Amino acid sequence: MSNFTLPEYTVYFDTNVARSLKPSEPLSGGFLAALAEIRKLTTVVAKVPTIVVQELCYQRTQVALQAVENLRKNLETIKQIAGTSATKILDLQALKVGCEKRLQECLAKNSIQALEVPVQKINWQRVIESACWRLPPFEKPKSEDDLAEKGFRDSMIIESIVHDAEVMEDGAIAVLSKDKMFTAGLKDRAGAINQPLEYHDSCAALLTQVKLLNETQNNQFVAAILVKVSSVFYNPEDANCVVIAHKLLERLRQEYDEDLSQPSILSLVKPGQITTSPGDWLSEMTEWSPLSDLKVNATAPEFVTVDDQGRYRWKSELTLARLLRRKHRPGRQAFELREERIRIKKVDVLWSAKVDPETAEFSDTRTDEISPQFSDEFVEATWQLRVQFDMPLVSGLDPA
Repeated sequence: MSNFTLPEYTVYFDTNVARSLKPSEPLSGGFLAALAEIRKLTTVVAKVPTIVVQELCYQRTQVALQAVENLRKNLETIKQIAGTSATKILDLQALKVGCEKRLQECLAKNSIQALEVPVQKINWQRVIESACWRLPPFEKPKSEDDLAEKGFRDSMIIESIVHDAEVMEDGAIAVLSKDKMFTAGLKDRAGAINQPLEYHDSCAALLTQVKLLNETQNNQFVAAILVKVSSVFYNPEDANCVVIAHKLLERLRQEYDEDLSQPSILSLVKPGQITTSPGDWLSEMTEWSPLSDLKVNATAPEFVTVDDQGRYRWKSELTLARLLRRKHRPGRQAFELREERIRIKKVDVLWSAKVDPETAEFSDTRTDEISPQFSDEFVEATWQLRVQFDMPLVSGLDPA
């Protein structure tokens, strides 16, 4: 125990763990906060493939373009009403340059290195074969009419990570991504990497592991805790899990069922999610009706602290989601499908439990606080979200 030291990490991250929906954040504030906390405990070298940087820039530029389009419409309305001349509006190139500059400044400020794609070192024959045969990270078609190739960007991210990590001679390597297909593709290529390789779906998950190791100084004990803690908090098949035993679902449904039956004004005015023009938001709210019941899923609990009595305190995030459908078709054709979107609300749950120091068994669970996050999303009903929340996969179909 006395000789225990925390591992030093090289951390690589994917787009989905660092993206922020807040216009003011080039990178997720939660991601950067977790990274800073890990650095207080151990040495961390953070690296991001340039493909990820460009994807983040593209996504933010698209949001900016949507905001510009809304501005153009509003300026035209003002001109018609007041007769004022239109203000100059930024074009795509100006927005791209601005987004790239802010992102690069953020990377530099947070000591994150960018990795170029090792074009000359890549085995292109292997990449081509994987693409043709839809081997991870390339994806198989989702339907008969899905002919698009998906996975090239992920393939370049993987090659960037592998060629950088294979020359490392010390320390541990952590890869952060929520994408299972990406992770599967990286695992297929990880044979060339000599150092210990870990996979986490967020920077917060890595922080939880590092904090637990710092507290317990016991790798096996921490590994046992992390295997169990998600199911201890929420397992639909276990009546003793925190969510069911403490009747959190009933409490949340009672509080949010009606609220999530239509979009909120806040979700309608967020950049990139606007579904109607300003001034019509109140009427727009009434144009949607619920198509599904309230769906719930949970993220992996984040470790907060442990007290002298061996009570471990955690923070978990519950996501509430409901599929909504527009009441009227966009046109007069009977075959036109009505638009469907997903309303999302997130809630933080602070809870605690005793953990046996020998067996890592959890007992005596308690819920300490439930608080809604200041976020409200009303987003496109993509197939990924439909699968995640067990909703109808095809637009226009009523749930069974």
